[in-house]
Amino acid sequence: MRAFKIVELTAVPLFIFSMILVITGYGIVSPRTISTFTFGLVSYQNAPTLHSYRLIRYGFTVLLLVHSYAGFEIFGLKKIRNRRLRLFLSYLLLFVVLYVLWIATITELGEIF
Repeated sequence: MRAFKIVELTAVPLFIFSMILVITGYGIVSPRTISTFTFGLVSYQNAPTLHSYRLIRYGFTVLLLVHSYAGFEIFGLKKIRNRRLRLFLSYLLLFVVLYVLWIATITELGEIF
């Protein structure tokens, strides 16, 4: 039941981070259009800065990994009847998520510490 709560808690922040990255990405390649639709909030000058902002990238990555892990726990593993295989895949998935999270942390926040 905890996995459902994790999916619920991460869905909206993940959506917000996704929209920031998508809008600023389009602000880089189509600045005039995005500037018009965002009422000048995202321009060609600030789109690359926002898009490459370290905490936005890291926040998106963390939320994506946690949300995906919980979603896979809910939907991906429920079809597997063999208890040992399900447990093995669950731990394997956890290992992969933690490994990618460690890489993202070292890459994004390594210079801060």
